[in-house]
Amino acid sequence: KDAIAQKLVSIQIEGKGGHQGESLKMVCKNLRGQYLRLRIPQGQLMEPANVSDQTLVVAEEMLLAVTPKTPVEASLKTFCTQAGDNSPSAGSAFAVGAIAPTAVCNLLKFIAEKGKAESSEAQTAVWCLTGGSSLGSIGDPELTKFVADQLGKEVPGYKIRHSVVET
Repeated sequence: KDAIAQKLVSIQIEGKGGHQGESLKMVCKNLRGQYLRLRIPQGQLMEPANVSDQTLVVAEEMLLAVTPKTPVEASLKTFCTQAGDNSPSAGSAFAVGAIAPTAVCNLLKFIAEKGKAESSEAQTAVWCLTGGSSLGSIGDPELTKFVADQLGKEVPGYKIRHSVVET
């Protein structure tokens, strides 16, 4: 965000379709004549241009080397922070927002350390912190305990299982 404000780089961010995993494409163009190293921190919020789309949070830190003449393209791993909004479609525009709250950043670090970034339970854990989803819906005991601790709540004695019913 600092590099954008200082006009060192221009960044274009667009959805690849979906809200978890490698769901954002970022193209970074160097506006100065010198080599730059950029850091996209874990916990960086990406705000959608379409307010009905979900705000995404960067799941894993990314370091980029940006040379003066060649734009760099990178895929960002994300989680959704708003369960009730629409999943972004391919090509939907995003902008760099604020850093997520400390509890969300702590959870993202825990997810990465435990190697759970690709699990649907990790996405549900993020929704429990950001939108008040039930702790019983997480499904992973380790994630459930961590989120309960972040929220100052007890681990529930039940689990909620979701299923898709085709009509």
